[in-house]
Amino acid sequence: MNQHREPGNANNTYRYLHLSMEDLAELPSDELLQACLEMRRLLDIIMGVLYTPDSTLIMRAVIIDLLYAEAERLARQQGAGEDLPVTYNMKTVSERLGIRPTSVRQAYEQLDALGGVHILARQFPRRREQQQSLPLDDN
Repeated sequence: MNQHREPGNANNTYRYLHLSMEDLAELPSDELLQACLEMRRLLDIIMGVLYTPDSTLIMRAVIIDLLYAEAERLARQQGAGEDLPVTYNMKTVSERLGIRPTSVRQAYEQLDALGGVHILARQFPRRREQQQSLPLDDN
């Protein structure tokens, strides 16, 4: 799953999202203000998703999870500046949200159809190799 970013959104970085409360308390006032503005921008986006009347609750949860995961990734990759494909494991998202994997996949596909993300490729896990029988199983 790859997120599609618009060229004008280059200033939407989250440099302070990954900091603990203790780390935030030690920031100089100008950086603390920037951290507050970043948190406020993310909260505004999440509120916009929550108040979207034409979305299902599952779709809203998946979108918010995707937004927060991307913001966290950007916070940890400071200065990367490149638009690279990002992989999201739907099973991990499913477990984190408590939503069935098929519902998560459908939400991502709906988001792709709306232009919110661009799915470049789907990777499916390899089939599990048959478990070899143990010597005691032959009895």
